[in-house]
Amino acid sequence: MIPNKSYCFLECESIKDAELLFQSLHGKSTLGQNDSVLYLSYFVDIPNESFVDSKSLIPSGLVILKDFVDGEEEILLLKSVEFSENEENQTLKHRSVKHFGYEFMYGTNNVDPENPLDKKIPKECDFLWKRLKEKSLPMEWEFPDQMTVNEYLPGQGIPPHVDTHSAFLDPIVSLSLQSDIVMEFRKGNMKAEILVPKRSLLLMTGEARYDWTHGITPRHMDVILTENRTLTTANRSKRTSLTFRRLRRGACSCSFPRLCDSRKEPIKESVDLEEVAAKLETENVHNVYDQIASHFSETRHSPWPQVAEFLNSFDQSDVLLDVGCGNGKYLNVNKELMSVSIFCFY
Repeated sequence: MIPNKSYCFLECESIKDAELLFQSLHGKSTLGQNDSVLYLSYFVDIPNESFVDSKSLIPSGLVILKDFVDGEEEILLLKSVEFSENEENQTLKHRSVKHFGYEFMYGTNNVDPENPLDKKIPKECDFLWKRLKEKSLPMEWEFPDQMTVNEYLPGQGIPPHVDTHSAFLDPIVSLSLQSDIVMEFRKGNMKAEILVPKRSLLLMTGEARYDWTHGITPRHMDVILTENRTLTTANRSKRTSLTFRRLRRGACSCSFPRLCDSRKEPIKESVDLEEVAAKLETENVHNVYDQIASHFSETRHSPWPQVAEFLNSFDQSDVLLDVGCGNGKYLNVNKELMSVSIFCFY
């Protein structure tokens, strides 16, 4: 079985039923919002192997306090931070965002401590800190001075990131309201998929805060591991998260240097900016595309009907320029046209 792929196992009552399913669905039927093509294979039985999967791995230092607020408190908190058409809110590609105390800058995952906002954290949040203090958890702060509100609709998410070490104290605290969500944590080749229930408080402390990135994959449903170790799916609904932070004054002294900005050498003023830009492009663009190329090609195998119709409308003498043709899945649609000229740029 190919690793990091999604699978569904169907048990048939007879070989004939299995053959009918294969003939009817294999390479023909589509599934899901992106019309992905289904591919089937025969198995005598399902292999029984022991493994640590992403849904059972929990990063060290990650704490989830379930039912941290009740229904009435949830309504009160949502009202205190609700998005209004009359105020200036930040609309990002994957969600709507607003800030309190200081603006969280997503380009750097940092704040400007010299430019506080007039809009402070609402007093309706004050009861959270008294309740949290009663848990006697390891924390470097008692009260936050920065809050970010993210509003997610189904299909929206946030890219993997780590909040800048030198910007904020430990921990990062997030209150999840209205809907459950699966949050993904990554460290090297390890991935942990954590179910964060609605009305729960999530604390990223220690290793989970400093040495794992966290993010939410944009999709409409999540696959969830139940308490009896079976998998199920859950459709996403509108979700609002309140993320609380406390600004750090000075360099970070954590014991996790891999992602720590305080341990990295600053760029000198005399450095060649073009060389730096080229290096950044290689690290953050070329290398990324190299890593996703095989998956990109594998999931883009069927021409879109409208595009195929467009290509077949050309005559043999026509010339077509295909700029950014990806894996070239349209090159063989109009064989006569391809035999004359299709120019591809990668």
